[in-house]
Amino acid sequence: MRAFAHSVLFLLFLMLPAVATAQVIRAPHTAYARLGVGTSVSETDISTYAIEPYSFNGEMGYTLTQGLSVGLGGTFANYPKANVQNTEMLTLQAIGRWILFPRQSLSPYFNAGPNVTLGGDNPATGVTFGLGLDYVVTRHASVFVEATAYATMPDNAIDSRTDGRARFDGLGFWGVGVRSTLNAAPKPVDLLRIEGPDVIDRGTDGQFTVHTAPDVDRPVRYTWTMGDGTTAQGLATTHAYPLEGAYTVTVVAHNDGGTDRIHKTVTVREPTAPARILALSADTTTVRTGELVQFQAALHGTAPLSVQWNFGDGTEPVTERGLHHYNADRYIGTMRSETGQGYAFQSPGTYTVTLTAENALGQSTKDVVIEVGPAPQPALACGPLQQKVLFAFDSAQLTEASRDLLQQVAGALKVCPQTMLRVDGFADAVGSTDYNAALSQRRAQTVRTFLRSLGISDARFIVHGHGEVDAACPAEGRDRGCRPHRRVEAVLTVDEAPPLANDTNDRTSNIQW
Repeated sequence: MRAFAHSVLFLLFLMLPAVATAQVIRAPHTAYARLGVGTSVSETDISTYAIEPYSFNGEMGYTLTQGLSVGLGGTFANYPKANVQNTEMLTLQAIGRWILFPRQSLSPYFNAGPNVTLGGDNPATGVTFGLGLDYVVTRHASVFVEATAYATMPDNAIDSRTDGRARFDGLGFWGVGVRSTLNAAPKPVDLLRIEGPDVIDRGTDGQFTVHTAPDVDRPVRYTWTMGDGTTAQGLATTHAYPLEGAYTVTVVAHNDGGTDRIHKTVTVREPTAPARILALSADTTTVRTGELVQFQAALHGTAPLSVQWNFGDGTEPVTERGLHHYNADRYIGTMRSETGQGYAFQSPGTYTVTLTAENALGQSTKDVVIEVGPAPQPALACGPLQQKVLFAFDSAQLTEASRDLLQQVAGALKVCPQTMLRVDGFADAVGSTDYNAALSQRRAQTVRTFLRSLGISDARFIVHGHGEVDAACPAEGRDRGCRPHRRVEAVLTVDEAPPLANDTNDRTSNIQW
């Protein structure tokens, strides 16, 4: 059996390059036939490591799977060195065969099974073991090289002798052959192309379809990898990419014949759209002067968008620049947005409010008409009314609050055109009497000058500076000097009233200005 061992080592060496893959496989679930020719080998009590003249091998069977098959066969061989008288013998065998890599064009395989040998001195039984290389030539056929050994027992069945070193005799087949199947092996899947967009807008559905050669064996299973971490199944898929960039779409297809894959690159870009005002509305289209109107608008377009509100009354337009949208901290192009603005018209009339939206791709405008009526006259008594204007220590400058207060006084004077305004200035007791008298006069003149800038005629003023107030300072007004004493009292009066006394009486009207 050393000859068989040597043959095993030789075939193992031939198997080393058998790892190359190919899109050819062997047919499952079909009948097959094999025919081989080669030399015979013997190792008996007469012959040792003998190479015999010839050997013919035939087999028929059925493939259970792509790699497993069972069959019945026989080897007719000439063994003159094993048996001088009966040189021709027939070995019948049941074979189980395992092809290691059925999806490769070149694959090693193993044989095993029982056998019966006829033609020797006596019938013999034993075990068959072999190995070989199978190379696929077509979908129906392959060629093989094989070394198979037949262990025969009892030891004297082949040569009538038992004086050898082994307790059984060995025969064998070294040869080549061809194997053919009734049905063809499945034709491997062949992907031709991926049909789909080369460039697509972000967030837009893209339709992708893979095309396969028409004559491949079905069914075919398709797996899509879209390049952004998502997968899909089937012949076609629809996909929308959330972010811009370049993505590699891959389709892997499987059938019983093999696997194929194909790629396609898709560029995802930011969608672009000109600015467009979808809607513009006002909460009311009829108002009076001073009443607030709320405007609302819906916009669409590629960011950034800029909007401008023009209220049609000669005032400066209100502009909002760079409206944009963020998604996961990323700047995103096309957006839908809303913007609003409130406005109060100061004069009666008919006004066309125009909204303009603009981006780098275009501009859009929409109008809404607002009818503004006069405000109702306030029910204001034009009798004596009074307000206090307070000043900082040693100062005749108006504060912002004082200016707002005097604007109300000016409004009342305009509503009551026959009313006079008495302006009385005071100072606290810090400093000399003469200085405080001059300071109180400057404070009164400051009030007069401001009201005059608001359009009040000089003829309607009665201005007095009363100097320092020598009354006690209220506890809540104590600071450096006395804040309540540092004041100007503006009093609306129908007739000129006598000068105010230097006191701390709070003569502020209860009427709200």
